Amino acid sequence: MGVPLRQQVSVATYLVKQKLMGVEKFPLVLMLEPLFRCNLACAGCGKIDYPDDILNKRLSVEDALAAVDDCGAPIVSIAGGEPLLHKELPKIVEGMIARKKYIYLCTNALLLKKRMGDFTPSPYLNFSIHLDGLQERHDASVCQDGVFERAVEVIKLALEKGFRVTVNCTLFQGETAEEVLPLLGLQVQREAPFVPVHGQKGRRLPRDEGGAHPPGVISPVGALHLDDVGAHVCQQQGAEGPRHDLAGVEDHHPLERSRPLLSGLSRSLRPLHSAAPATGSPCRDRGAL
Repeated sequence: MGVPLRQQVSVATYLVKQKLMGVEKFPLVLMLEPLFRCNLACAGCGKIDYPDDILNKRLSVEDALAAVDDCGAPIVSIAGGEPLLHKELPKIVEGMIARKKYIYLCTNALLLKKRMGDFTPSPYLNFSIHLDGLQERHDASVCQDGVFERAVEVIKLALEKGFRVTVNCTLFQGETAEEVLPLLGLQVQREAPFVPVHGQKGRRLPRDEGGAHPPGVISPVGALHLDDVGAHVCQQQGAEGPRHDLAGVEDHHPLERSRPLLSGLSRSLRPLHSAAPATGSPCRDRGAL
């Protein structure tokens, strides 16, 4: 199952429209983070280190859909935290589908079996399930045993119920082609393609001096900053002063099934890995949640 023709035509039409209008920079993917709270404590992710007053914040349905309207991008990636912890997520998704946005709902799948009945299969909705490797590698990256098996089980269940499903993988620092290639041969890949590869996350993502999250997201907290990237910036004036909620252009490149590419990625990540060697276990005490 590749990208449906309907989606290809919609995105192509959007791109042609921007070109005809002479728009030089425009958003293609809105990355929406309705919350930072998560039910895992993955190595390399620092979001659960935020104080409780931040972790307890949620984007409202109204604010989420306003961001979608303001941005105008044809694709929305819903990330987090774990989006399925948001009680009103089905209403947010329903509103996006009504706007004919193509949704990639990113999830670790731990809650998907329980909440699958809250959603209806749609050509506009895609569950993007995280698998950072085969069982040993994935469970180590999320610092919890059994998560890989539960994710694979839910992928099969979602496909049986008629949902679109893709697999989302993060390549860690020091990853080799030999470690990554077996994941591409996983049985579920025949129906749930291995679509995006995000950059390495062997270390926590940096924040600026104000503690803001890296650019490219609309989030429930703080002022976000935009570097020199092709993106649409939506400025809002609020009680706390202007806030730049930005809808960034996110480079999701399909993973080519080739050893040279993976070897090249591995080589490019190796210097970063050697520059900052890890000390001790990257996993944190889940009591922090």
